[in-house]
Amino acid sequence: MYFEYLEQSEYGDSWLSCIVPDYVSSTLKSQGNNSYNKSNLGDRDPRTAWVEGADGYGIGEYIEMRVYAEALKDLRILNGDQKSIKSWKDNSRVKSFKVYINNVPVRILELEDRMGEQIISFDDLLPEGFDIWSAEDFEIKLEILAVYPGERWKDVCISGISFFGCYC
Repeated sequence: MYFEYLEQSEYGDSWLSCIVPDYVSSTLKSQGNNSYNKSNLGDRDPRTAWVEGADGYGIGEYIEMRVYAEALKDLRILNGDQKSIKSWKDNSRVKSFKVYINNVPVRILELEDRMGEQIISFDDLLPEGFDIWSAEDFEIKLEILAVYPGERWKDVCISGISFFGCYC
């Protein structure tokens, strides 16, 4: 699949990757053979997506994940429905997230309006003075703050979220 090559070729076996979020604030109901569950965020398949289920553009909807602080390197996001170029353009994408660490707002994270993986260093994500080495784990919440409107649908889609860090 999409991430298997990346993990094997660039990082080897000692790197953690996709995590299924602990909680999402809403989910669009399945339509036909398409399911939009939170598990799609961590399934390593860019052809599936989590889709928020609120009315409008999903401003204020969020994803929560417990992250184990094992020398985390970066956060990787596949923004939008990356099943196809048409699907990506038709659906809305996240323009910015408000990032919370342990329920404290710490950053605004801006995403580019493009297909493909976007990599955000944890050095740029975590608050100044946050000692990742002393934290066994912590909670990250990504709240949708602004969107890039889709050409057809208001629904905001995310095809994947992964964390990379060393087990060593």
